[in-house]
Order: sequence, then structure tokens, then C-alpha cells
Amino acid sequence: MAKLKGSILGKLRGTVGDFTSRVFKGENIICDLPASFTPPNDNPAIARRQSFAMSSKLTRAINSIPLLRIVWNSRKPEGTNAYNFIFQTNYRQLNNGKLTDLNTITPLFGFPIIASAVNLTSASFNIEIAPVGSSSKEGFDLEVEVNVKMIMLMHMSQPVDTQGSDYFLNPVEFDSVPLHTETPLIFTKTFSGEEKLIYEKYGAHKAYFALITLDTNGNPVKFSNTITGNA
Repeated sequence: MAKLKGSILGKLRGTVGDFTSRVFKGENIICDLPASFTPPNDNPAIARRQSFAMSSKLTRAINSIPLLRIVWNSRKPEGTNAYNFIFQTNYRQLNNGKLTDLNTITPLFGFPIIASAVNLTSASFNIEIAPVGSSSKEGFDLEVEVNVKMIMLMHMSQPVDTQGSDYFLNPVEFDSVPLHTETPLIFTKTFSGEEKLIYEKYGAHKAYFALITLDTNGNPVKFSNTITGNA
């Protein structure tokens, strides 16, 4: 038995995996399930388990990208860590265990971006971002923010092979380009081999992408909000 001092989800009640929790005298108590315990299979319980699983996989994918881990860590509330902050932010935006347009790979309140063209295929990703000159309230310091990088998380679903996984999350990093604020920013990535094969195993593809400005040492300075695009 364990007492949970704080929780990314608030007060925990119910069952997740091999553990069950309850609130007793204001404290969260977490225990192993008894051997004979059968997890509830009503619709709300199933939706909670699906949301927990999806948020966990999404968090691991985001946290696997060093630049994203840095920007989440820079905005995390006191008393938590970047992983829990990512989990908490995205868990709230799921719909019965499925991603929505409100899910995000960057913390909230980044500078806004608009995709003027999105072309996603199994062979290449080509994305054009409209000029960002007026996007940041603080403006951009082009003497410091010399480059900009696109980060993407590709959510693939509707497998064409019934024996495949229901969905796959694939982190994608584009090469950085010089930061220009008055002209479009163009990012291209070409695929071959395993990544191309994985893409072709799914019938639906949704991209979550964002920009991160970089200094001369490749350190993040500012980040954008997250926007989505479909193949």
C-alpha cells in the first residue's frame, strides 16, 4: 500500500492496470489489486483506461525529442516534472482515449503559426509555414534566434493489416532552416526504408507539428503553438 502525496490527475479513484486507488481521510491510497479482483468493464472505465494508455504513449513520444523535453521543462509548474506536465496537459484533451485537435506537442501559449501548405506522403513531408513576423508578442531577436526547427509527431491509425497495432506514434524532426520572419518557412523531409513501410501500413495519418527557434548553439529560444494537418 502507498500514500500518494500529489497527483497529476488530482484525486485518484478507481482502477488502472494492476492497481486500485481510493481517497481515505483526504489522502490518496494506492494498493495492489487482489488476485480475484475483476476491473470494471463499463464504458466509462474502458474510456479511462484507453485515455490513460494513449496519454502515456503520447507523453513518451513527446519526451523522446530532446528539444521538446527542454521547452516543457522550462514551463513546468513548481513541484512537478516535464513528463507529468506533458501527461496532465494532454490527458485532459483526449476524447474517450483518442487524440483530438486540442492535443499538443508543445506547452500552451506558444507563438501562433499558420500552415499555408501541407503535403504528407509515404515518400516525403513538405510543409510551408506562413510568415511569422507578427506571430510573437515579444517579437523575434534575429541576432539571437538565427535558426528555426520544425518538430512533428505523426499519429497513424486505421491499419491496413488486421494483425498490426491499432495506431502508431512516430516522432519526426526536420532539419533546421534560417529564421526569416517576413517570408514563408519551408520544411522538407524525405523518407525511405522502414519509415516509409510503417507509413504505408496505416490508412489515416494526422500530424501534430510546431516550430522552435534556436540560437547559434542550437538551444531553444521560443516555441510555437501546435497545429495539425492530415494526409
